[in-house]
Amino acid sequence: MALRISAKRVTATFKAGNLSAGVNGFLRRNASQATATATSLPDDIKHDIHNESKNIASRSFTKFANSTSHRTTSTIYMVATYVRPPPMFVRGFGCHLWDAENKRYLDFTAGIAVNALGHCDPEIAKIML
Repeated sequence: MALRISAKRVTATFKAGNLSAGVNGFLRRNASQATATATSLPDDIKHDIHNESKNIASRSFTKFANSTSHRTTSTIYMVATYVRPPPMFVRGFGCHLWDAENKRYLDFTAGIAVNALGHCDPEIAKIML
């Protein structure tokens, strides 16, 4: 059944003129069916992008001193695949977290990424250091 269907498709393709016989019986695609290149950007723009990307590590990020500035600047470049939490936490102690503006938050996630004792428990920190 599947062979019969694919044979009909090949025959229909030949009749439509989308494929032509090539050398040694192999099928050759027409130019309209050729795959596109990875990018259609001009070479000078590709060169500028490459040079700009090399300088990223050497940039100063002091303009992002607070998380609000960073969020508003970077949001336009982010793909909205996952919901991103707005605050940027810089420290934690017990069940509290602080962001870059020194606002205190209660950690309602129960320390999923930390141990059950909370953030920076003094006894655990002493053991680990």
